[in-house]
Amino acid sequence: MALESATYISELQKSDPKGTDLVSEGDDHLRLIKKTLQNSFPVALDAPLIPDITDKGSHVLATNADATAIEWTEIQAKAGEQFFRYWKDGNQAISSGQGWVRVTYEVEKEDADSVWDASTFTVGVSGLYHIEANWRLATAAIPDHDMAIRVNGEVWKQLSYTDYNSGTMKFHSMQIYSPVLLTAGDVVDIAAKTESELAIGGGNNALAAVSGYRIR
Repeated sequence: MALESATYISELQKSDPKGTDLVSEGDDHLRLIKKTLQNSFPVALDAPLIPDITDKGSHVLATNADATAIEWTEIQAKAGEQFFRYWKDGNQAISSGQGWVRVTYEVEKEDADSVWDASTFTVGVSGLYHIEANWRLATAAIPDHDMAIRVNGEVWKQLSYTDYNSGTMKFHSMQIYSPVLLTAGDVVDIAAKTESELAIGGGNNALAAVSGYRIR
């Protein structure tokens, strides 16, 4: 058959030459391979040759999920981005029988990506996140209540504070934190519930806060 025609490596035919081709055409095939190699990797090349870079400004080359090939992948947010930190601006009362109630944090301290709204964090980039919250009671209470990190309305991690032995009225603080594996679109919030009466501090320096950031 006639010698194939190609200028670059990508144009070479995998199935050529055929086993039935004339032996005398072997040198022609070798010269064709040399030509495509030289055209594809010019002498003046001073950086790795990366084909098809059109519109790939926001992409990087990475191994695919099966580790069988290299492919263009859109750049994800860097670790530390998707960061937020908020405080409460007033006390929040929660009564027994209400079940889990979302804790509100309204005063923005840091939220460059605007991911916190209506006291919920909507995940913009899939990854591993650190979520942390704390509060101090605004009024004395028998400590028989809980705080939780929730994902899509379901409890991810729960912290219970009980001290039935003392039976005394007291002030105290609570803190909860956890790494959480999240997918873009997930909604995270902090919730509380009590078996008596709970007043989470937000005024008179009885601060409550929430923060989160992407680890990787």
